[in-house]
Amino acid sequence: MSSTANLQSCEQNVKLCVQKSQTDPREVAVKAKTPPHIQTPANTQPCGCGGRCGVATVETAVCLPFILLMVFAGVEFSNVVFLKQTVNLAAYEAAKTLTAPGDNNALAIQTAQGIMTTRRTPNYTISITPAVTENTPRGTRVSVTVTASASNLSFGPVSFMGGRSVTAVVTMARL
Repeated sequence: MSSTANLQSCEQNVKLCVQKSQTDPREVAVKAKTPPHIQTPANTQPCGCGGRCGVATVETAVCLPFILLMVFAGVEFSNVVFLKQTVNLAAYEAAKTLTAPGDNNALAIQTAQGIMTTRRTPNYTISITPAVTENTPRGTRVSVTVTASASNLSFGPVSFMGGRSVTAVVTMARL
């Protein structure tokens, strides 16, 4: 059977279907051209998605845990960046206060504690080496070390930074 004869036979089938069902010829033409493996049985409702019912649900079920993991990891690592900035700022401000003339150990520690408290950072330590007094000569290098625990930054059910800490060391010359 040639392709022309096949086409004419298909057109005749469409005309017969239109006459029998009294439906729109375009709908019948679409149904006539739909392959049999995609056509739905008479007792079921078509899903309207070309035989791909439930695919979006399965894709969501597979991908959603990974997407949520990435969101929680992003939030936690953003908190670590914020903690690193806080620790650096506290160490810098304490060193700046410490290098001014006079006995400034207590004031430097108070400055660093104020920054850490303002930014709601618990579990931190501040150390100054060497201890600065009024007799410390000018030009002496003074280091301030601030260390904070990153383990309390967990936002979700999984902790990526458990047991780790962030440390900043700032060294300045005494004025």
